[in-house]
Amino acid sequence: MSAQVIHKSAALLATLALWGRVATQGAEHVPLADVEQRITIIARDSGGSATTSKLQNAGGNDIQTAGANPQKITLLKIAKAGGVGDPVKVLVTGAHHAREWVSYRIVLDAGDFIVTNGPTDTWPAGPQFNYFRKFKEMNVKALTDNAVIFMVPIVNSEGYEFSGTAGNDSWRKNRRDVTNDPAPPAEGPPGGNPLIGIDLNRNYPSSDWGKVSYAMALTAGPTIPAGRGGSVTTPVPGI
Repeated sequence: MSAQVIHKSAALLATLALWGRVATQGAEHVPLADVEQRITIIARDSGGSATTSKLQNAGGNDIQTAGANPQKITLLKIAKAGGVGDPVKVLVTGAHHAREWVSYRIVLDAGDFIVTNGPTDTWPAGPQFNYFRKFKEMNVKALTDNAVIFMVPIVNSEGYEFSGTAGNDSWRKNRRDVTNDPAPPAEGPPGGNPLIGIDLNRNYPSSDWGKVSYAMALTAGPTIPAGRGGSVTTPVPGI
């Protein structure tokens, strides 16, 4: 099975999670601790196919956000029991922007869907799946038989938590103090301090991003932006 098929399968699953659940749930802010608890429950109930951990740097230390209220970043790893010979590595992330509360639900629901339906090569019953039945190679079993899936529901954990406080539901960036950066951002969020926060979704290395496949990027170790002062290369745990 090609990496292209695997990536299409992951995209289909995320789309199905959006259609099937998120649209009916609304977009209220849920405390970070509650989100992390659900990640733990998905791993616990997976029958051994999923584990949870904190995102770590190359030295094996937990990564913490860089603001005044540091938070760790929780990872859900889904892998076939017994391992996969030469797996494609799929990375799914959510909540780069703190205020986009619905995005982490897509990642969580997709992870729950994969864990629940991993042993089967058919799509579940329901009209929302009818369109995908014709794509025989694009099913959950094909994905889990050939890939290791890393899911980070909330990349911007500190910013997300801050956006749930009174008057801050429009906060987009992280909570890093950029006062001493070489080029602090000229604009800030509505009513916010312009010297607090980096927009993570616009801070990837533009000269390199998108020129290699996800599998190639993850095998080499993805570049995680450290802010306007530079970047660090940080392998995902288990790779």
